[in-house]
Amino acid sequence: FSRQILASPNPDPLASLCPPKLLEDWAEQGLPSARSFHEGAAILTVANRTPLILDPHGVGLAWLQEHEGGNNVKVEPAESRTLRATLTQAIEVGWSLIISGVSSPIDPTLLPAITRRASKRGASQYIQVGDKDLEFNPRFKLYLQTAAPLCFVPVPLQVECCIIDFQGTPAARKEELLELVMTQERPAMVADHSMILRHRWEFRMKQEELENTMLMNLREADEALATDSFVIDKLQEAGEGLDAALDAEASEREQEFEIEEARAVFRKVAARGMVLMHLANHLPALHPAYAMSRGTLIRAFLAAIDTAAHKQPEGGHVHVPRLIAAVKHSPFLRFRTAATILKAAIKGLVEGGAIVPDAVPVPDPNLRSVEMVTAVTYHMFDFLRQSLTREHATTAAALLTIRVLEPSGIFPPGQLELLLATKPPHPGAQAAAPVEWVSEGAWAWVQALSSVPALSHVAREIESASDRWNHWVHHPTPEAVDPPGPAARGSPLEKVLLIRALRPDRTLEALNRLVSTYLGAAFAVPTTLPLMALYKLTRPTVALVILTRGEVDVMGPLAAVLQPAGYSIEDGSLSIHVLGQGQEEEVEEAIERQMHR
Repeated sequence: FSRQILASPNPDPLASLCPPKLLEDWAEQGLPSARSFHEGAAILTVANRTPLILDPHGVGLAWLQEHEGGNNVKVEPAESRTLRATLTQAIEVGWSLIISGVSSPIDPTLLPAITRRASKRGASQYIQVGDKDLEFNPRFKLYLQTAAPLCFVPVPLQVECCIIDFQGTPAARKEELLELVMTQERPAMVADHSMILRHRWEFRMKQEELENTMLMNLREADEALATDSFVIDKLQEAGEGLDAALDAEASEREQEFEIEEARAVFRKVAARGMVLMHLANHLPALHPAYAMSRGTLIRAFLAAIDTAAHKQPEGGHVHVPRLIAAVKHSPFLRFRTAATILKAAIKGLVEGGAIVPDAVPVPDPNLRSVEMVTAVTYHMFDFLRQSLTREHATTAAALLTIRVLEPSGIFPPGQLELLLATKPPHPGAQAAAPVEWVSEGAWAWVQALSSVPALSHVAREIESASDRWNHWVHHPTPEAVDPPGPAARGSPLEKVLLIRALRPDRTLEALNRLVSTYLGAAFAVPTTLPLMALYKLTRPTVALVILTRGEVDVMGPLAAVLQPAGYSIEDGSLSIHVLGQGQEEEVEEAIERQMHR
């Protein structure tokens, strides 16, 4: 602006680089619809340097494999022994190569290919890999991908590469979940929205073409413009075309407003799904084995949506083929939708491949949104806690309770900080406890409770009513009994703080009661999903790991699940191995064999 460079009111580089048709192609290839992913993909496709993709959830890797599928794309781990041979072949033939899992120093002989350090000989370019000079094929493309944070990537690679973040911001991940919800609930609106974006781009192109036509006619017109009927007709024709395009855009803007209203209703569902996914992403802090892929979490999210009751098609005339396509991934919804279509056909309410409004009552979308939020909260958490120990499941339930209710202000920030503290905030306030049945560590926590108004009197009461407090503290289940004095009127969180100070061994039980009070007993009582339900969530890249204690027969229940699915030991489709010393090669061979069946 200081140099007075002309610019449109709201310049958007992404809109210039990526027309709607290109975004649609990327979406079909598996790229999430959030803007941050579009920006990363746009930079990746035009970057001069080798892209280094920060991709903790595998989104970029999955999309790249589809995006470069037409160029015989190869994926090689950074530690692979065949990486140099694959790279050599890709450079010469012109394949696309993705080096995945880059998180340690890479082979120095590969750096010329990564930095694109080529030498020119005549009309050809050559890249040195090891001791070989390879003729560079212009179709060759190289991508680096890592699931590790950027700090684990060697600095030389960071300097030489174009770093692209495919982690996605919280807002981007929320928009991605919202798009999934809209696809499930309002597939026609999603299709209409894509069409509106395409028409908007076409309108811009047409507007520019008409303006150029008008300017050209004016430039070629002679001085007697008012009497030049041909030019006047051309200008009038261009003006009418522009007016028609403007009218169409105004109509589509009204339709887009209705779509945005529907998105606003279901945005609560996406926000709750984001809370659960955020919780799942932090479970590895309790134990590394709790790590879950983005694909697994999204499948759990969609499965939770399917459990919400009273799902109905969109209002107005419901397009039957589109309705069937929208529910094809859920056997339960397919059955219910088929019953709805059959009833409508019997009543004569199917006309021209659509169900008329009288056949399908449309519920209140706000009520539907509440049902979906409830279903997502419970079923996603129920899925997450299947892999957690009892102690960690209670911790996760308490964290979920805090995250869900924190915006409402039920939990004062100071109390939450005290609950999450690892040591008393004022350790030097008083070293010795006034009564012998309270340890010095417990007394330091009691003094820290003075910052909580409802518990500020506890330290004095322990001194003045020592017997009553001693009886409560040594009760087998103090969390189930009200403490003496005014502390009995405290909130569930304040009682957890009191238990944590005087009976830390009962903290988990106190947290369970907190969860039951606010979210319900279903979140506090452990459940076990049927093995078949867990098996359906697996994929070739998503393993099912069963942790057992003691002598537990796992093969019996597994056989009952796998045999109906067509797996058996006799035909070799099912193989059983006991891991132990010297069994690694045998298991690796079995995995390789089953992958090529």
